[in-house]
Formats: sequence, C-alpha cells, structure tokens
Amino acid sequence: MIEQNHTSLKNRITEIENGLLTDFTEGGFSSLNTYIYGTGMTGKTVAALLDHAGIHYDGFVCSKKYYQSAPDVFCIEDVLTQADKKVNLIIAHNGFDLHREDIEAYSDIINLFYYDVAAGNMYADSEYMTYDWFLQHEQQLEKVYQYLADDLSRDTFSSFINQKISLRFGYLEKVKSHSTQYFEPGLFHFTEKEVFVDCGAYDGDSAVSFIDALAREGIDQYEKIISFEPDSLNFELLQNRKLKNHICIQAGASNQAGQAGFISNSTGGTFYGNEDGDGDIPLDTIDHVLGGERATLIKMDIEGSELAALKGAKETIQQYQPVLAICIYHKKQDLYEIPEYIQSLDQNYQIYIRAYENYASELVLYAVPKSR
Repeated sequence: MIEQNHTSLKNRITEIENGLLTDFTEGGFSSLNTYIYGTGMTGKTVAALLDHAGIHYDGFVCSKKYYQSAPDVFCIEDVLTQADKKVNLIIAHNGFDLHREDIEAYSDIINLFYYDVAAGNMYADSEYMTYDWFLQHEQQLEKVYQYLADDLSRDTFSSFINQKISLRFGYLEKVKSHSTQYFEPGLFHFTEKEVFVDCGAYDGDSAVSFIDALAREGIDQYEKIISFEPDSLNFELLQNRKLKNHICIQAGASNQAGQAGFISNSTGGTFYGNEDGDGDIPLDTIDHVLGGERATLIKMDIEGSELAALKGAKETIQQYQPVLAICIYHKKQDLYEIPEYIQSLDQNYQIYIRAYENYASELVLYAVPKSR
C-alpha cells in the first residue's frame, strides 16, 4: 500500500472498490446473521451503505454497559452468547480498539469487519466516496492537488482519497501529523496581536489549544478570542472556561444571519439546516460579528457548513488575509470546493493539507498568506 511519487493525482489513486462491500460479498458471509457494532451516527451511515448495496443486517449492537433498549438495538453479549453459528460483526465505532475486550471472549464465533466506516457522514454527506465519483470530479481534484504547497500535502490528499474509496486503514497512518490540530507548527508563526476566530468552539478546547500553541512560541498574550458555538449545553461549558479576552457568540457561523434547524450528536457536533432535528439555532456571519475589525486566524470545524461560513467571512479574508484552518472532510465536495473558494478570494494563499487521525476524518486545510 506504499504510494509512489507520481505527478498526477489519478496515478496515485489505486483503490477502485469499497473494501467492506467487496470482502463481505466475495467472502460468502451474507448467509450469516449480521450486526453493526455502534448505535450512533456512524452506525446509521453503515446501515445506509448496506441498504444501498442490498445487504441484509439484523440490527445494531453495543456492549452491556452502554446498552439501552431501542428498536433494532441489541446487547452484544446476549447476541453472542445465544449464537449457534458464526456472526458477522461490522465495526462502526471509531474508538473500537478501546472496547475490544467486549468481544475477545467470543472471537471464535465472530467474522470481524473492521474498516474505516467513519469515512461516511450520515447528516452532512450520507453517501460514501466511490471511484466513479473521483472520476467525475477528477479535473477539480487534480487542480487542487497541483497547487498544494508541499509534498506532504499531496501525499495526504491522495492517501485520504484512497482510504475514503476503499475504507481500508493504513493510508492515513503513514502521513498523519502528530502535532496539535489547527495549529500545525512550521506552517505559520504567531505574534502577540493574534485575533483567533473559533467556529465550532464546542467547550473551548480549541481556544485552550490556541493559547498553548502561543506558549510553545514563547508568547503569553493575544488580542482576543471570538468563539462561535450554537449548542446551548456546549455554550455553557465554553463560557465556564473564563478565558482572558474571550468573546462567546451563541450562534453558528454561516453565510447569512438567521435561524436554522439543527441536530446535535454526542461528540458535540452540530449539523445545521436539518428541519427534523432538535430545534432551531441562530446563525450569524464572521463579517457581521467582527464589524470590519481584523482576524489573524480563523478555524472551522462545523460539520459540513464550512463553505457557507467562509462565504460569510469574505470581507474579513480579503481585507486581512488571516490564516485559515478549515476542516474539509465532512463532505466529499469540500475537497475541491473549499480550496477553490479560498483561491478565488486571494491567490496569494499557500494551501497545505494535514491529517490528524488514522481514519478518514480530521482532515484540515491550512491557507497561509505568504506574509506569515
């Protein structure tokens, strides 16, 4: 699975099939009971994948310590104890390695399917990436690949696409950064006048990481932190951080002010624009909140709403050229639409890409002005 250094992105995309579906169907496992390990968003995304492929599954399972009665949800210990033949178990849990002990005693009756099923996203982008999709968007992806600023960015970009198509672990493990996400050292340097705009602030963890990143460069002050967080529970935690010069905005960052339906998940992510969700949240734009004042660093991890939020920061970006640290993994089209939009605003940005996990999430685009 070692990639060669080719000049064309297409030459580096070697995966053409979904590994989970291929191995499941070609291995003759379809006659056995099949369960999805994981009852959250990723489990639902896997279920949608199986439904699309016409593969039957018997329900979702979780360990007894997390089990709560719900339709089509079973206790995995009960299922495995009662099984009279082998059971197919498809892992839909990013932290599965931490829970392997739940099934180790039953390993002799389990056909384990452990793939990067987190490469789908039920709310932001419910369909998995395919090789056909890559071919349909080859020109846009190739254009991005060619203007990436360093070899690691190109390696990361092609590795991400290979892993997204195949769901096979290993590609991103070779290229992932072990530095602090959103504050990759060596790409830019800080000053004592930083204005950090944090979109998708959650409980303030990125704001704390920002302060730590300053400290690593021997800087103990900044001008201000402006945090956007729409979820009320997260917003309370954010305010309780009591950080210096910290402005908390209870709204989602977008391209216009208003209201939007939303869904919250257990990890603190908030998906905008879902009318069947948990209610409405306020939206606002970075340009409106800043009111013409500057930003030096903008970070976005907002579950697929990044492009809209960038459009709502157009004036700020064009006037002040802040460093941008933008997640581009929530939607397939983010891989080319977000860098294309940034380049349309200012071609003096240098574009880098870094990955921070072994699975196909936490992919961050850094747009760094040459002056930084």
